[in-house]
Amino acid sequence: MRLFVTMLLTATLLGCSTIENTQQKFYTWMPKDHDAMMFNQLVAIDLAVEKVDCEAPDWFYIQGMVDHLTRYAEYRYDQQVENLQGLSAHLTKLSASTNPTFCKLGKKTADSRIDAIVKAWRDR
Repeated sequence: MRLFVTMLLTATLLGCSTIENTQQKFYTWMPKDHDAMMFNQLVAIDLAVEKVDCEAPDWFYIQGMVDHLTRYAEYRYDQQVENLQGLSAHLTKLSASTNPTFCKLGKKTADSRIDAIVKAWRDR
């Protein structure tokens, strides 16, 4: 009987930590419900990227918006966190250069990352 109680308590204690770990992984695997704030922020980023003048690029404002959205997505365990982190790193590289050709190529890359996020979030 003692052995049975010991095994039951052990299974219960191990089960609690396993359930907690599984829940956290489950939250990162499952798509999150639509969040109007996140999509609104993404639209603002998309419009700001379109309006960047490659003769005198200013990426700092957009960088702040992307960092804000990235942190928000991290808090929600959203699947697009890696894509947003990549966009943030890309904008950091763009802000270090004033070359118009690099700017135009960078805008295309940023647009493709934004489009990937839009497609992921579209049907939520």
